[in-house]
Amino acid sequence: MSYSVTITDKEGNVLHSNNPHGIVGGTYSSESTELYLNITFNYRKHFIRGDVFGSDGIKSLNGLTVEEARPLISKAIFALDNDISSDYWEATEGNARLALLNLLGLTHLAPNDSIIKIGY
Repeated sequence: MSYSVTITDKEGNVLHSNNPHGIVGGTYSSESTELYLNITFNYRKHFIRGDVFGSDGIKSLNGLTVEEARPLISKAIFALDNDISSDYWEATEGNARLALLNLLGLTHLAPNDSIIKIGY
């Protein structure tokens, strides 16, 4: 199971970057322009920590504008260690942190009033 994170306009249409961005997660696409990121549910135990996102985990970003979400994502990034594993699926803090760094990168490709949608 995983989180499907998209950045949309106010009408719910998934936004695209002008050029392929190369940001990848659990499902890999090297030439995508879609502002979409798949993040494994394996990282949930880190996301629900009080110093990261709290009990709602990454779902707490759902419905926020990217402008509202950026400081929350940044705070979460700084709360996590940098123990990245070469195995994407391993639930290390570093892997969860890397997923959030990728998400933060996507937010910078979108207008400030774009909406983050998180589903399963």
